[in-house]
Amino acid sequence: MPRPTKATRNRRQQLLKAREVKEKQKNDGKGSNSTKDQSMSVTSQATPPAAQPRSVNDATLQPGISSAKKRKIILSPSPTSPSTSHEENVIVRKSVFTAIASNIACKECLGTDITSNLISHQADTSVVMQCNQCKNVIVNTVTDNQVQTTVKNIHVITLMITYLSMLFGLAYCGVEKICGLLSIRHFTRDVYMRYANYITHKTVQHTKSLLEQSRKAVFSYYAQELDRHPDENGILDVDAIFDGTWHTRGHSSSFGAGAVIDANTRLILDYETCGKICQLCIANKTRHERKEITDTEFARWKENHAPSCQVNYAGTAGGMEAAEALACWNRSLSHNMRYINFISDGDSSAYSSVTSCNNGEGPYGKDHLVEKMDCINHVAKRLGNGLRNLRKETQTVKTKSGKIVKRSVLGGQNKLTDKVITRLQFYFRRGITRKVDMTEEEMRNDIMSSFEHCSSSDTNPKHHLCPKSSDSWCFYQKALALGEVPPSHSKMKVSFSLEPDQLQLVRKVYERLVTDEMMKRCLKGHTQNPNESFHSRLWQYCPKHLNTSKNKLDFSVAHAVSVYNAGYKESVIYESLGLPFSQITEKYLHNKDKKMDIPLKKRMRNKRLQKELHYSPGGH
Repeated sequence: MPRPTKATRNRRQQLLKAREVKEKQKNDGKGSNSTKDQSMSVTSQATPPAAQPRSVNDATLQPGISSAKKRKIILSPSPTSPSTSHEENVIVRKSVFTAIASNIACKECLGTDITSNLISHQADTSVVMQCNQCKNVIVNTVTDNQVQTTVKNIHVITLMITYLSMLFGLAYCGVEKICGLLSIRHFTRDVYMRYANYITHKTVQHTKSLLEQSRKAVFSYYAQELDRHPDENGILDVDAIFDGTWHTRGHSSSFGAGAVIDANTRLILDYETCGKICQLCIANKTRHERKEITDTEFARWKENHAPSCQVNYAGTAGGMEAAEALACWNRSLSHNMRYINFISDGDSSAYSSVTSCNNGEGPYGKDHLVEKMDCINHVAKRLGNGLRNLRKETQTVKTKSGKIVKRSVLGGQNKLTDKVITRLQFYFRRGITRKVDMTEEEMRNDIMSSFEHCSSSDTNPKHHLCPKSSDSWCFYQKALALGEVPPSHSKMKVSFSLEPDQLQLVRKVYERLVTDEMMKRCLKGHTQNPNESFHSRLWQYCPKHLNTSKNKLDFSVAHAVSVYNAGYKESVIYESLGLPFSQITEKYLHNKDKKMDIPLKKRMRNKRLQKELHYSPGGH
């Protein structure tokens, strides 16, 4: 039997310790319950109190709970399950109905001469069975296949197929493939668009209601957890994270979206979408150019189409993010909120557009200025980019063979390798997180301590900024605190050795990122991870490698917002669409929510997930 690795042995020890802690908590709980039972026996027998709903504190005090689970608890402390039905959908071949009709009798005249008709409505099929002797209608499912809604001619199966194709991001081409390969009668593109518009309208309505509920939850959370209350006008100051995303990479995207996320609850508060093209406008303009319609007909169509045109942005693709941010900040007062702290990446033009509106007074006037705060992941990323750009500088050298080549000045063995730069970037971010809510000087010293530590040597130790204690992460200061001789620097896992002038170039990259202004913007330790996670979820419903439209983007963003805030079960709008919510569907969505609630640290043990998890700072 092979000997277990060190990682396996450590994992077993952690499991044993966790089991001991769990058993101890269980025994303590039994003891407290017994004392409660004894005290209850003395008092008069009364009805037990009703189960109290989970409070907001439960979401913040439970260890190991995922951010998705926290959002659900904050949004709905007492979740309610929607009513389910026993309806199931079964695909049956057409020949089965013919066989059934030939083997049944009429309950009125007991005749066996039965006619079976299959009536098609788009992808739905209704069954009508009638006795030819007494003309009694045995079965008629025409009305059963119709959705009870104000919109006419909406059928159940066609609506389900359209809804699922939109969730998969397949559009009408996917419907054609699915129906064609399954030998199901499909429907035209115009019918698909009518159903898609109906679904998008219902989804956006559902999301607006959910966002209103999310904003109420933020008011409650700020009052209970942060002791921050609205002013005399009922307006609450909120820390907002904003980031934009585009359908295609580069500077030629026709569609984009941006979301405002509360930095403390991580609930989405508002969003905006931008579209530069309208498919109907392009199609009718082409018909007009081909002389298929007259100038009068085109002008009349354009006038009637104007209220429903999907174009709501006319600038460049790079300016979409600024337009989305400005729209969200201008709407914030209607939601009784002020997004007073703007958390974004450093190169975002959205902050400038928000602060420069209203003649430079900003969206809230001079009395309530919007302050900029930086995502610490992007700040650390800038260090890595700066060091890699510095390493690109080359010098011409002559080899032993006499060949003249260009070599990197700072690259090579014991210098700024990729591994060293990655670790320095990690240490930079850790230095920020260790000094959150402290002073700018303390944060700067903690960051610079990693630079001085990694550039030290036996002849030139530079550990004056490292923590001076027996439990310090610095081996040098730890040895001095214990009264021991510090070990050699050659055993350091991450180190680099540069000439003094080269080291000064690296120091300048650090000093540019640790100014008082930069440290002030990082004191809260906020990141754009919630936005990157939301963007990753959004483009699952609207894939970047497929063509899209403004209508499809509106549906995808609205559905992604619902899933992000409330989970899968609360985001499916079967009830709003008029569809039956079956137990099979509920079980599937429950399992999806359960998987979503698993903390990321546990999920990251799966090596395959590490490759599939593709959101990162600036990744979308």
